[in-house]
Amino acid sequence: MILVENQGAISLVRNPRFHRRTKHIELNYHYVREIYQSRLIDIDYVSSQAMTTDLLTKPLIREPHWRHTKGMRIVGSMKELKNI
Repeated sequence: MILVENQGAISLVRNPRFHRRTKHIELNYHYVREIYQSRLIDIDYVSSQAMTTDLLTKPLIREPHWRHTKGMRIVGSMKELKNI
């Protein structure tokens, strides 16, 4: 299961037809579509607020930072961080 926050990307993977707006995408980038069609992977939407990997890719304010840190089990709480 691959969780994605970009609904346009999900549509591109799920729809096997080529479109005028996507014809510039090179064929070697259609690999994800191929493995989706062969049922090796599934793809689904997840909201931006629930995207735990944002911790690794974006500067976050305190609450989402600690929520995602805890979700990744990096540290359990601020107390544990202070003891490190």
